This record gives sequence, structure tokens and C-alpha cells, in this order.
Amino acid sequence: MVGIQFSAGTQAAFFVESRPTSMRYTGSALGMTFGAPIPFLAAWIFQNTENGTVALTAIALSIVVLSMIATMTLPERFKQKLNEVNQPA
Repeated sequence: MVGIQFSAGTQAAFFVESRPTSMRYTGSALGMTFGAPIPFLAAWIFQNTENGTVALTAIALSIVVLSMIATMTLPERFKQKLNEVNQPA
């Protein structure tokens, strides 16, 4: 649960910095909306696999690794103005 709290606390800044001004709200809303069916998929996987706990753990670890890779490949925008993010030069 501690890891979830760290990611939830920084998620807003992550969404703001990674998208242009014109689509920040849409991008963050889509990111939250696509997570909505996950509990239903998890219940289905748990019921329809031989060892549901192992399957769900493997999926969760895969998502964590994918998220870490995505986060590390984003460019640093520390000194860039927010209205300049992803704007054509």
C-alpha cells in the first residue's frame, strides 16, 4: 500500500508534465478511466486460471516494470515552462 500512496501522490504532476497544455485534462482522465475495468478482469483471471494468485501477481509485477520503464524514458522537463511542453519548435 505504501507504493500506491507514493504513485498516487506524484501522478498529477506526472500527467501535467508529460502532455501539452491543450490535452492535459483529457490525458489524465483517460489514464484514470482505463484503469476502471481492472478489478473485473482480475476477478475473471482469478476464477479462470489454475493458480489465480500467481497469475495476478505476475500481471501486477509486469505492470510495475512497464511503468518504471515508461517513467524512466520520459524526458526531464524541470526547467521548461509548462506551456512549452510538447509544442512544435
